[in-house]
Amino acid sequence: MTNLLKPEEVAERLAVSPKIVREWLRTGKIPGVRLGRLWRVDPAALERVIQEGFAQGPKPRTRRKPVGERSPRRATRRPTGGKKRAHAKPTRSRGKARRRVSG
Repeated sequence: MTNLLKPEEVAERLAVSPKIVREWLRTGKIPGVRLGRLWRVDPAALERVIQEGFAQGPKPRTRRKPVGERSPRRATRRPTGGKKRAHAKPTRSRGKARRRVSG
């Protein structure tokens, strides 16, 4: 039985971060086996991937839509006016204790 490599060991061999290796394992760029929460990589399969070149995994998801598919922008500022918001707390009057008498 061959010893399987941890993502940290694969990262060392490829000179990348372990986070990148885990992402490549999830997307299928590197073949691996998931044991519960842990990923393991067969050294022979890793060497084969290095020799043949990395497979093209699925396209990464992006948050933004292409320019033609976006909806027009809405105004972001609210109009200012004399009307108070319903949820705003009324201001407290300071009363006589705060008033100064000049003299």
